[in-house]
Amino acid sequence: MEDHNFTNELKKLEDGKSVQFTEDSGLSALHAYKLDQNAQNVPSKSMWRVIRSETQGEKESGKKEQARVYFRRVLLLVAAVVLLAVVSLLNIDLPEKTSTKLAQTKDAYSTVSINNQANIELRNYSSITEELNTDDVYRVRLFGEASVNVQKRETQFFEIQTATALIRVLGTKFTVLAENNSTVIYLEEGKVQFNKKGEKEQQFLAPGEIVSITYDGVKYLPETEIETYTAWLNNEMVLHSRTVGSVIDEIQRHYNVIISMPVSIKSERLSGTLRLNSINEVLNSVELLIGGKFTQTSQKIYHWKQREY
Repeated sequence: MEDHNFTNELKKLEDGKSVQFTEDSGLSALHAYKLDQNAQNVPSKSMWRVIRSETQGEKESGKKEQARVYFRRVLLLVAAVVLLAVVSLLNIDLPEKTSTKLAQTKDAYSTVSINNQANIELRNYSSITEELNTDDVYRVRLFGEASVNVQKRETQFFEIQTATALIRVLGTKFTVLAENNSTVIYLEEGKVQFNKKGEKEQQFLAPGEIVSITYDGVKYLPETEIETYTAWLNNEMVLHSRTVGSVIDEIQRHYNVIISMPVSIKSERLSGTLRLNSINEVLNSVELLIGGKFTQTSQKIYHWKQREY
């Protein structure tokens, strides 16, 4: 019924006749517009064309504004991508949070006291950097190998950040191997809490346990591996059926050299003990175990080749 009356009233409005408005604000607005435009002399179709144009103008304007906003956002996104590409190509260093180098070793071990809380013995070619110092946490970043002895504090945790793990020390003595793709922790005494990088799950080590943390996951190692990661403290390498590749990796870390050899040789296994004296002495010992000969091709590069008989 209401729709029928509405249609009749609109027809009267088109014909220029008087209409009776109730509380319908829509009809009132149309009538006011008609009078304002002197619409009595305007043909019906022309009048509605004008009304349609006026009433749709705001919608069209809104669509255009939305399009402009969207276009600006796309431009900003493109500009950000281009900026990152330029930074990458030009090798520009963006501002980073500051850190303080605490210690760095070269061809000898070094013991450093940190924050009146930790005594750390660094292996050859290792480094430790202060990353965070707040009322609750003192954090350092380790690259290389270290033996750590920390006194527990009730008000401030001591933490070690590596490439693959965050270690929270709870008053303890332990060793850490921190490389680009893995972290190995051996707990001698006390308690250590750790979590794999990118994960919130906290795990704990008990005395005598050893764990390897990589980007792929967490793996607890057998007790026979303990000496592999602690013998350097006695200036030795202990080989319990270790692959040649693993032995060569440790020699490279310890002496900061590059050693090239065929992959087929790296899969062979060795047992025994090597004294970490000069690199030439160590390589001579390896030669006796696997045969072949290491030749120094530059100051820091060695190449292995099979002996010719």
